[in-house]
Amino acid sequence: MWSSTLPLLALLGSTLALPQPKISSIRRPGWRPNRRQLPTDSVDTSSSSPTTTAPKTNIWQFLTNDEAADVISFLHSKEDLNLTAVDDAGDWDNTIMVVDLLPPNKTDALNFLDGEGDKPERWALASLLFGATEEPYAQDWVVGPIPITNDSMYYPYTFGTHAPEAKIRVYDMDGH
Repeated sequence: MWSSTLPLLALLGSTLALPQPKISSIRRPGWRPNRRQLPTDSVDTSSSSPTTTAPKTNIWQFLTNDEAADVISFLHSKEDLNLTAVDDAGDWDNTIMVVDLLPPNKTDALNFLDGEGDKPERWALASLLFGATEEPYAQDWVVGPIPITNDSMYYPYTFGTHAPEAKIRVYDMDGH
């Protein structure tokens, strides 16, 4: 029995004798990668750094926190929306999901940027979830102009659709 396994052990012994990589060449104790040396004398580059200013106001600037809060407050004041604050809402309540900037109309933007037109008004796009109904749905609403004033308004966002109200049916309000 042992005699039949001896050639096998000899074969294994020869494969075990293959050269092994030098571990010390991979990483030795205390080894650190080369680090770039920073100059010891510092130079003030702030005065030599170029500065620039934009020729026009950024009309695609995100809503500020105050603008978003004003839009949310404005929508909550509208009784026909029957909105519940997110912290107090359950699955079957009407809530605001997202408030974001509605980008200006391209024609208005180009007229402004080319110097021929006035700066476009800022408007918000609010995504609302209407869960307090037999057939829950999500719907986007246009709100503005911003800043919110007594002249501000809100209405369903229907751009790009022929649907009169552009609602998205939500079939699983329980989410479980």
